[in-house]
Amino acid sequence: MSSTMGLPRSVLRHRPIYSYPESEIPAWVRASRQLQNHKKSQLASLPGARLLLRMASQFPSASLATLVGIGMSFALLLILLAQWMGGWIATTSDDWHYGRPRTFQTDAYVGHEQTGQPSHFVALNIKGQIEVIELPGNDAARARIFIGPALVAHRWI
Repeated sequence: MSSTMGLPRSVLRHRPIYSYPESEIPAWVRASRQLQNHKKSQLASLPGARLLLRMASQFPSASLATLVGIGMSFALLLILLAQWMGGWIATTSDDWHYGRPRTFQTDAYVGHEQTGQPSHFVALNIKGQIEVIELPGNDAARARIFIGPALVAHRWI
């Protein structure tokens, strides 16, 4: 077993480097310092590296994986918030444009008009329950209401 200055090689990396003059520091320690400096210079060219290096200096015990994980969690939260806001904006825009409850009206000949005028239909979507009101030939006295299917809305539970 080879040793340097009476210490086995397995202990060399754990000794305090600063206590020895530069000439006594083994070559592999000097090479690792140069490699760290080279990695820092490569990291500085990446986008967002300045923020990452500042966070690394503020939290020296945090690993790079921890910082990246926090950043990814923040990005996921931001995406979910943006999707929720987009849905809310779309629903609010539809409310302003179409009103609530959602309605649809049309006039059509369906075969039982006695006055020669088309029947008037009003379709309502009230909280997912479809209702159709028929006024045959514009005769409100014979109006009929048809209950349609219930629409299933996808909601967060």
